[in-house]
Amino acid sequence: MMFTPGDKLEFGHYTILRELGSGGMGVVYHCRDEFLQRELAIKMLLPELMADDDTVEVFRQEARLAAQLEHPGIVTIYNIGMENREGKIHHYMAMEYLPGGSLRQRIGKEPVTLEQAVEWMKELTTALHYAHKRGVMHQDIKPDNIFITQDNNAKLGDFGLALIATGVAFERAASGKGTPAYMSPELCRGEPRDHRSDIYSLGAVFFEMLTGQRPFKATGMIEMALKHATAPVPSAADLRKDLPPILNKAIKYMMAKTPDSRLQSLGDLLPSLDKLLLEMKVARMGVGLRSDKAAQAAQNAAPPPAPAKVDVDTAVTTEVSASVAQNAAATIPPPPQQQQPQQQPQPVAAAFAVPAEPIVEPTPQPAVVVEPEPVIVPEPVASPVAPPAVTEQPQSPPIAIDFRPEPAASETKREELDPSKERNLGLLWTFKTKGPIGWSSGVVLNRAKKSLYVGSADGALYSLDMQSGRMNWFLTTEGPIMASCLVSGENLVVGSADGHLYCVNAGTGSLLWKVNAGSPILASPAVSLEQAIICTKEGNVKAYSLADGTNTWTYRTDGELCTSPQVVEDTIFIAGSDKHVHALGADKGWRKWIAETDGPVISECLASTDSVYCATSTGHVYCFDIVSGNKAWTHDSGIYFLSRGSLEFSSVNYCGIDGSLVCLDKYKGAPLWSVGTAGEVVSGVVSITGSLYLACRNGYLQCFNARSGDLKWYAHLDAQLEGPPLSTSQAIYVGTVDGDLLALSSPTAKQ
Repeated sequence: MMFTPGDKLEFGHYTILRELGSGGMGVVYHCRDEFLQRELAIKMLLPELMADDDTVEVFRQEARLAAQLEHPGIVTIYNIGMENREGKIHHYMAMEYLPGGSLRQRIGKEPVTLEQAVEWMKELTTALHYAHKRGVMHQDIKPDNIFITQDNNAKLGDFGLALIATGVAFERAASGKGTPAYMSPELCRGEPRDHRSDIYSLGAVFFEMLTGQRPFKATGMIEMALKHATAPVPSAADLRKDLPPILNKAIKYMMAKTPDSRLQSLGDLLPSLDKLLLEMKVARMGVGLRSDKAAQAAQNAAPPPAPAKVDVDTAVTTEVSASVAQNAAATIPPPPQQQQPQQQPQPVAAAFAVPAEPIVEPTPQPAVVVEPEPVIVPEPVASPVAPPAVTEQPQSPPIAIDFRPEPAASETKREELDPSKERNLGLLWTFKTKGPIGWSSGVVLNRAKKSLYVGSADGALYSLDMQSGRMNWFLTTEGPIMASCLVSGENLVVGSADGHLYCVNAGTGSLLWKVNAGSPILASPAVSLEQAIICTKEGNVKAYSLADGTNTWTYRTDGELCTSPQVVEDTIFIAGSDKHVHALGADKGWRKWIAETDGPVISECLASTDSVYCATSTGHVYCFDIVSGNKAWTHDSGIYFLSRGSLEFSSVNYCGIDGSLVCLDKYKGAPLWSVGTAGEVVSGVVSITGSLYLACRNGYLQCFNARSGDLKWYAHLDAQLEGPPLSTSQAIYVGTVDGDLLALSSPTAKQ
């Protein structure tokens, strides 16, 4: 040990608290910055390496490289320096302190849950892809160099062996280094390496993260290197039965023996991880993406044999699409609180037992009324910034998780994006929140068209001036806000994922009342007969008086609800995972009729004056008579619907999880047109004056002609988009997964 607890560095700037660990190049200490009063980690170069000028230079280069890589998935470097102790110069770097320890410690304690592992895989893939795009290789990726934050996020650190592809390569210092258990075959053979060596090592880390053991076991370094160079990659699925086949395929592609047959870019893996995470979130809510029949058929499907050489442009798409059916049917463990963790939610029988009398709480429960609290308005954080850069699409197709068979070519009019229709939307202003704006949380405009309201997963509801983006007020709730708020006169109602419903004054932000609905609220409220109507995750539909928050009635379903209620006059329409559409009277919550569908409904109903429409996650669109509930027509699209649809003219429009935008005749259900969008749509289709607006998760905003399906224009933002966009004559407002609310100049405003 070079230093002991209590020692001071840099003339008292840093105080050493304890040693955290040591590695091949240095010792890491937990320290306190006495000037800034914060904890940090300091890495000291080992004394025996001090005489090697090249190694010292690599150490300094590590700090410079990491300091240039400003990314939430890479450990932040604060400072570099030297400490003269007993005639010796000790080189060090001060960096972010991560009390969660390393991934090595997490793997050693207990198995990592599947969803947590995929979350970490996405974070690490994003971080390393960011470094690769800037010409930086890591070259020593292993669980010991991956750190966990207090918020349970993964960060990549220790760029001690990193090289700049276009700069000086410190070959002598780096030669022969690395960790044999994770080294690429070319590195084991002493051959030239590039960023694809990092991809191999990251694949080995993913294997261990998911299975709890390394890909290869050996008694020494030579045997380990030989296995990496020649032995076939074992199947991670053999060690973890709940592993989705797409992850097993991805790891094998990442760990291919030659760089040319390996996954060429980590950017190609990110769409698969995004889609798999979405699938897991949906499964955690208790609803599946396929019917039992489709899942059984998928289980019986056998993938074709793997090609001898993987080519990113052909073999990846072919091989992985063959494993789609198995992936969709793979078992994803539900949350621990469920009674039967290995079973999917039980389907509702055809003879659904419904009591003759409505299921209504006999006595209204008094609301928890909270006195209005003073609203503290901090300084606005909105400021004009440059428009987001338009990024190029990857040249090679990603490994994609598909949830449905490809439709026949005649069914879908798929177009390449016409460059002449691309618009560079000027960024008018941006407002930053501390959490993602996503799922179905979008921007709401007040009647005066002066203020915007948006909820964030940081638990706050914000009111902004729509012209400048300056904050009028904010309200802090007790949980993430996953859906849009509702404006009714002077009242603004919003639900949070912790199960609370809030009613505030739309002009001042003063809290009028707050009640506990008893279950997460994942969808927007509706208003009928001076009541706020909400759906809860546990399957209840509840009505609360807008005046004082009194619970006037409750209706229970046999499933879970993550959809918004739809209101036509005095009737409320809801649908959920119980595979039924319910029509309720708004006054007392009595059921008017109930209709059966073939699968769970995750996108809320659409209601017109005479019909109610819904789309299931099994690919069917239904039309029911609004008065009787009798089925008017059904259409089997073969597309799995998760996002909300829209009604426009004489048509109904839905977007599938594969990105297909489908338009049906709303009176007959006949297909009118179908187009391919630029990416996955999470929030749904927004219909405005003859146009359909879509926000794709990969950053594309698109506008289609509602009658013909022709693409009017598109724009690409350097951000992930989940919430629905809001379009006015002057601007388009959309929230990002990074937590930013963007105000963009509308293409129509320029004409």
